[in-house]
Amino acid sequence: MLNALRAALKQYPDELRNRIVLVGQSQGGGAALGTGWMAPRYAPDLHILGVVATGVVTDFAPTAHPKHPPMTRSNTESPHMAAGFEILTDEGSKQSLHPGQDMDAGMTEKGHDLSRQARQSCLGDLFRYTDSHDITTANIFTAGAAPEDPAYIQAFTIPNAHFSVPVLVGTGLADGEAGISQQYNAVAAMCDAGTHVTWVQYHGLTHNGAVNPSANDSVPFALGLLKGKAPKSTCSTLKPLGHEEEPTPGIKWNN
Repeated sequence: MLNALRAALKQYPDELRNRIVLVGQSQGGGAALGTGWMAPRYAPDLHILGVVATGVVTDFAPTAHPKHPPMTRSNTESPHMAAGFEILTDEGSKQSLHPGQDMDAGMTEKGHDLSRQARQSCLGDLFRYTDSHDITTANIFTAGAAPEDPAYIQAFTIPNAHFSVPVLVGTGLADGEAGISQQYNAVAAMCDAGTHVTWVQYHGLTHNGAVNPSANDSVPFALGLLKGKAPKSTCSTLKPLGHEEEPTPGIKWNN
């Protein structure tokens, strides 16, 4: 991301200004946060003004005696949906960390079948396939679950939660994919580390459903940063969340 920004600024010096707001949803939110965290160390020449991250799935390394203790992680997606994510993780992220390793070695026949499907299916089709063929995280590996991979956990964890720029986090309170406890934990970690965080919560909106409505907050947030205005932090009112809400019907993409 940082190299791409440098390349774009170099290629279009008359069209682009070096004043940047990073924006991402779900794993893209993780990419935006990771980019914002790394920028001062890797690319101090880039003027990153802030970060917008919705549907956050990012982990930060834990600290001793946090002011806001983390909530218990909740994984609310169905076992079939989890299998779809797991096969992509196993043969995507983990394979990139271990390029010489046969990631299929510990798979069952259902696992091998899912692996073939993952190479030719869009995400929605993959979820539908796992559901119709009763493929779950418990039956795609011979040991019954994916083996623990410390290298993956380390690679997926940002070393600390301190950002030198403001961060806006948007969370749908009916998010059954990223979960809501994990998003609280990410916000709490950033607040405890002294990051200027604005956390906006959307009642009845899911992982997908919150994306478009969040623009009502993220666009003013970004425009304010471009104008030099400091956004309001919500860290002083941070409280743990309750149970995940039911999705509100009749809203586009709120599935």
